[in-house]
Amino acid sequence: MAVVVLDNVTTWDVGLTHERLSRRNPSTVVFRQHPNSTHRHILSDAEDNEVQDIIQFQITGLTSVEILQEEFLNQDADFLYPKLFQLLPPSLKLDPRQDEELVHQIIARANGVLLDYSKYFPTAVNLLMRVYLNIVTTHILSLEFEGEDHTFTPAAQSAIAALKEGRLNSSSTDTCTICLEDFPVGSSVTCMPCYHIFHRQCIVEWLNNSHYCPVRRFKMPA
Repeated sequence: MAVVVLDNVTTWDVGLTHERLSRRNPSTVVFRQHPNSTHRHILSDAEDNEVQDIIQFQITGLTSVEILQEEFLNQDADFLYPKLFQLLPPSLKLDPRQDEELVHQIIARANGVLLDYSKYFPTAVNLLMRVYLNIVTTHILSLEFEGEDHTFTPAAQSAIAALKEGRLNSSSTDTCTICLEDFPVGSSVTCMPCYHIFHRQCIVEWLNNSHYCPVRRFKMPA
């Protein structure tokens, strides 16, 4: 059997927390990513629509974006988009249309907050806004039969070297299915293209002997 990804569907929620900053004029809004932002990957079987696995990563971003409040309220989205786009780390791997929709939602939420503040604070107010992202990507999978079983054929070294690294957040209860040890909070993991995660040493040793994922037999280049 082999795993084939038929489709990927991504949805998200955007939230903002805000607080006043002690700064002198001119009034500025500072955007940072909320530390509890997450990206969940749900693996779903296309045939029975059942969830096979859920993998959750913490979205990490160190970029701060500062925009004058007057500019934010008076400039159009074409001016604001390239600035707030910096809050989205490349690890999200969203397509350009999704990037655009997500940034525009952030702009709309922030605009509402600033308009509310302007009603009650006619003088300049400096704000810190933390952007909370809850992103879910559902991978629709299909199990297909293969005529030959090359289980003991090693994966290509280039494919092993290209495996992505990630860090688990506090809500994860995942276990490395090769060594059967739990992942401590905040531990570094290596992610296969089928989104199963392992200790780096474990999966590299495994792929040096077999080019199939040990969980769902996703086939790596050999």
